Amino acid sequence: MLSKEWNEWLIINAARGCSRENLLSDLTIKGGYALDVAEKAFEGVWDDLARCTNISKIIKGESIRPDIESTHNSLKVDDRFISILMTCEKPRIVFLDNVLTETECDELIALAEERIQRSQVVDASSGNSTPHGARTSHGAFFKRQESDLITAIEKRLAQITHWPIEYGEGLQVMRYEIGEEYKTHYDWFDPSKTGSSKHLSQGGQRVGTVIMYLSDVEQGGGTRFPHLGLEVRPKKGAAVFFANVTENGIPDKQTWHAGAPVISGVKYIATKWMRESTNQSS
Repeated sequence: MLSKEWNEWLIINAARGCSRENLLSDLTIKGGYALDVAEKAFEGVWDDLARCTNISKIIKGESIRPDIESTHNSLKVDDRFISILMTCEKPRIVFLDNVLTETECDELIALAEERIQRSQVVDASSGNSTPHGARTSHGAFFKRQESDLITAIEKRLAQITHWPIEYGEGLQVMRYEIGEEYKTHYDWFDPSKTGSSKHLSQGGQRVGTVIMYLSDVEQGGGTRFPHLGLEVRPKKGAAVFFANVTENGIPDKQTWHAGAPVISGVKYIATKWMRESTNQSS
């Protein structure tokens, strides 16, 4: 296994197009690694780069995903302190409190109820949105900066995650009643699927997700990460952030997650998906 420094060096130079022979030579001669270790590292990096949608940023050393400064137990944004309740490095997950006020939660719910309809999922083959048995909620989409309320929330999320407003999709508010759920899935678009090309060409990969909880739930309705044995429970005004790609821009399979069935009560959430770039319709 390579050190962090040599692994980053390998990723950058493989992305630049350096030959396999030269990279293995440097790893063995300059890095001091055994040939079989170097070859295994190269194959892993090569496979990852094949699934990466923004190699140019890797080469330039630019940030390719949103993130939250979590060295302290709270952070100051505009007129509030936001508490950091839990963090995970790999995959990158941060659970936050006091992201929204009770009034903001209630107002978002009221706005959504005016246009709510059956939730849909992106079909992997066609790229079109369609109802699916894996997602039994109802929801409503909002355009970026559609209202003063939404603009204020988007500005706050941009400050929290260090990611521009224009790189985000419009907010989606969803309602889950008793028995409704969203079964395990990824938020990132799979580059190997035909239907993903439509979305990747309009804003690039989904590099981050923020799920804001607009209501308390008596029982059930948590956000589960099965690969981690982790479940975040709904708390009105709180939010969970997770990066959908690794530090090197590779879709992160550890972000396999689900919205657990609601057992008692009604769950409302607002989701913000963050993209690589600005070329989006919403």
